[in-house]
Amino acid sequence: MVDEKLVDIFEISRSMFMYPWLEYPDRTKDDNKQGYVAPNPGQRAEYSKSIGQVLDTLMVSHSLQGCMNKRVVHALIQQLKEESKVQGMETLTRLRMALNSWASDPEDKRTQVRNEEELVLVLQTLMKSSSGEAALEAALCLGFLRPCSNMAQEFLLQCLCQGTKTQQMKALRMLVKIMHVHSAVVTRAILAQLCSSSVIEDRFEATQMLRTIGLEQIKAQGLEKLTFDLLKWKTHYEPFFVRP
Repeated sequence: MVDEKLVDIFEISRSMFMYPWLEYPDRTKDDNKQGYVAPNPGQRAEYSKSIGQVLDTLMVSHSLQGCMNKRVVHALIQQLKEESKVQGMETLTRLRMALNSWASDPEDKRTQVRNEEELVLVLQTLMKSSSGEAALEAALCLGFLRPCSNMAQEFLLQCLCQGTKTQQMKALRMLVKIMHVHSAVVTRAILAQLCSSSVIEDRFEATQMLRTIGLEQIKAQGLEKLTFDLLKWKTHYEPFFVRP
């Protein structure tokens, strides 16, 4: 249904561009010949750009709703391949949000991601060729698509040691909640967030991640005392963070 609407909008836009009298129901083709002045090449380029922006906006709207059909995914892939670094970063962020929405549904109710293999290859390439936030966003997108991806896991684990606190928290959300990686490295990174993150919501979320990992796993990692001492300190200074 989404495809049909997009095709209709595209065809209507193209028709209005080629036959301007369609924009005005009371204007006939003959009337147009008398009063209509054909746009020059510069104006045509502007019209085409405006139509393209409308279609891009529609694609973004559908992707943010978790719609990952062939047309939407193809448009996102093309944008990732062709856009500048700034625009590409915006597209990656939109894609990550769309995949987050898509992954929130139960597996048996998710719509199939069309062109998935091509999208995976593009994301892998961006992880290798980009740096900083863009590479992280590409890894997060890949994590949603392929939670068992060794490439994505290794990159995100490196972020826990090298990235900013905000980047580390993004990596932790993916590792703990989506990939279910509950190693000692991950637990230590969670404790570091709880101890020193300047974002109050991230410190609270860190306590929830500790609960996800569980006491038995923390004991097996030899981190029980460190965790207990930190939670005791937090109970004293930030009691609203530590809930039963």
